[in-house]
Amino acid sequence: MKYGYKDLAVDILKNAKYPLSRLEIWGEALEQGLYKNLQSFIDGKMSKTPEHSIGSKLYTDKDCFMQIGQYPTKFWLRSRENELTDSFIKDMQKQDNKKLEDMKKSSNYKEHELHALLVKFLYDNRKFKLFSKTIHHSKSNKSISGQWLHPDVVGVHFPLLEFSNKNNNLEVLTPLLNLKPKFYSFEIKKELLNVTEARMNYFQAVSNSSWANEGYLVVTNGDFEDDILEELTRLNNMFGIGVIRLDLDDINSSEILLNSKEKDMDFATLELLLDKNSEFRQFLENTKEYMNCKDEARISKNLYDEILSDEEIEKKLEKLGSKSGS
Repeated sequence: MKYGYKDLAVDILKNAKYPLSRLEIWGEALEQGLYKNLQSFIDGKMSKTPEHSIGSKLYTDKDCFMQIGQYPTKFWLRSRENELTDSFIKDMQKQDNKKLEDMKKSSNYKEHELHALLVKFLYDNRKFKLFSKTIHHSKSNKSISGQWLHPDVVGVHFPLLEFSNKNNNLEVLTPLLNLKPKFYSFEIKKELLNVTEARMNYFQAVSNSSWANEGYLVVTNGDFEDDILEELTRLNNMFGIGVIRLDLDDINSSEILLNSKEKDMDFATLELLLDKNSEFRQFLENTKEYMNCKDEARISKNLYDEILSDEEIEKKLEKLGSKSGS
């Protein structure tokens, strides 16, 4: 019988004194050398992310494993459940609560401080190549609640800029391809600490992005627990909002974890945003002015959020690092 990741987790937890996270289980496997028993290791086909492979077994096999705590989630064998006393579980919950408070305190920067970093990524990234603008909720009509209506950042891609006008190519291509600007919406969060929070923030992104061709939830802590990533993947399959991990060590290393699904614009919500937020109206008016622009040099970039230089981005990252204690 082949020795797999479930077998490995069971062997580690059989002798564990306390419940362990998936990372701690893999750490023990390395320290004890048990990873060498894996059939995938023997065959030279071991996963590049073995901690995730272990996690998939821990989360799905509920008859064998039980979950305890959330920061991070720890696991225990159901066959050893009677060894967990009430006082032991309460102590673990206290530790989890302390870790949660420490995590919140370690991120002293505000979400709006991430906007310039996202704008830089969206401009430099070849998939997007966007001109972006921050939408301030304070600019909206006070009669409308902004949290579930306004995106944090909006962006536009001008497709004509992708084509060379050599030999009058654009004159031939434009009417054939019906090239229109493509609109994006982004909701930014510093972290997703548990499944409930991930679900709530995802649906906020769904609501805020309904008007756009594509929408994304942007987070900085992309190394999620497996149950959070599984929930985001499930929601992505149902509602199509993508997920971006914004790397605060190196913006160029930011990545799209889940691609959004392109859709037609929701003009009812679009009109509501136009009526309620002056910045959003200005954003669309600017886009209308340049929608047929064939030369980026002609676009007035000061009408959008400033695209910082690499040096300016480095300074911002250093500042955020000092605030987070990293």
